[in-house]
Amino acid sequence: MAELTEEQIEFLDRHRIDENDVFDGTGMENDDWKWYMKDGGYIVAIGVKPCREYGHTMRKHSGHCVMCDPARLEFARRHHRSGEIYIAFSETLELVKIGISQDSDIRVAKMNEQSYGGYNDWACVFSEWVERAGVVESRAHDYLKNFRFDLTFRRGSLIETSREIFDCSIEDAEEAVQIGIEES
Repeated sequence: MAELTEEQIEFLDRHRIDENDVFDGTGMENDDWKWYMKDGGYIVAIGVKPCREYGHTMRKHSGHCVMCDPARLEFARRHHRSGEIYIAFSETLELVKIGISQDSDIRVAKMNEQSYGGYNDWACVFSEWVERAGVVESRAHDYLKNFRFDLTFRRGSLIETSREIFDCSIEDAEEAVQIGIEES
């Protein structure tokens, strides 16, 4: 079992990460500790392969060193925060988008304002406030992975590709979200 070093304890305190959000991956293969972290909702792992830069042994489930790049922690926090999971539908595209937001109505209005996916006829057809919204979203996306529809579009001067759009029915998307809720 790995013990937290003084440096790690200070880092966790500075970034307001509770020790209950730390997974001990000592002796585990990369794929194993990453799976346990993701499944258990942990924010960081200790006792894993040291980073190349400074030899830190605290990482996100993606494998990135959180001490070298603490900005990556915000994504992990967002993943575990409560929020609204929503399903938006474009009648023109006949595609659904599953996402999370603090307010799905505002998010869908913003999608239409920005012509998300190149279209501005998105309508929110489902939303529910959930704990660990990012976890629910990831699980719903995983469930629908065979229906993923990567859509490349221009937003201002940027070219973007959405990986949150699916070529499935609204009912299939709702089922995926419910499975995500049950499994989170």
